[in-house]
Amino acid sequence: MKLTEPVIDFFKKTAAAITGSVRRVFMADVVEQLGYGGQTMAEVKLRWARTTIRLGQREKKSCIQCICGRRLETVEF
Repeated sequence: MKLTEPVIDFFKKTAAAITGSVRRVFMADVVEQLGYGGQTMAEVKLRWARTTIRLGQREKKSCIQCICGRRLETVEF
């Protein structure tokens, strides 16, 4: 798959519109469709972090959502 300007804009806007695990799995799906060298292409053309893509790939494979980056409230009794 080639990344043309309209496709790049679509992927960037879609990724910006969603958050959390859904976003990471979307990124992993895009990289999968790009094929060999997809992570590098996504990093360069879409400005996506490889660590985020890899986390999405692991979430997709394991069906377990990570809650990293969120602040958890502590409850005082």
